[in-house]
Amino acid sequence: MEKGEIKFNLSLLFDIHKYFLNTLYSWAGKIREVDISKDNMLFASSRYINSSLKEFKKILKKNIPKQSDDKKTIAQKLALIHSELNAIHPFRDGNGRIIRLFLDLLALHSGYEMIDYSKSSKQGYINACIDGMVKDNKKMEIILYNGLKRQMSIIPKKL
Repeated sequence: MEKGEIKFNLSLLFDIHKYFLNTLYSWAGKIREVDISKDNMLFASSRYINSSLKEFKKILKKNIPKQSDDKKTIAQKLALIHSELNAIHPFRDGNGRIIRLFLDLLALHSGYEMIDYSKSSKQGYINACIDGMVKDNKKMEIILYNGLKRQMSIIPKKL
């Protein structure tokens, strides 16, 4: 890894959460210690978060997109990372925002712009999240694929 290069790991995820939410929550950047649910969906029990994150580390390491990956492969990898993190829901609040920001950083690192989620409806995104809870990532893959756009080179070619 070169100097200044981002290391995509759990520490980065927790640092991002702390950085953005520490003025709102004293527990920002820390693993939640309470069980939570949203819209009748129960997320991983707080007693299993540490073991779930340990497994997630392996998934993340194996699925960090590479610049050499094609768009479909990147969308598949990002969908898996999204769904696994969403199921764990390691924070008391802000999980969705932090997951999307983390995916944006992975997309940028892979030569794409930040993901454009506006190409999908809010309900479509929610349905993709629900399907991801049972390891069906197809809808999320489509949302991410449609939202990925290659970065344009800003370095001018010789005239």
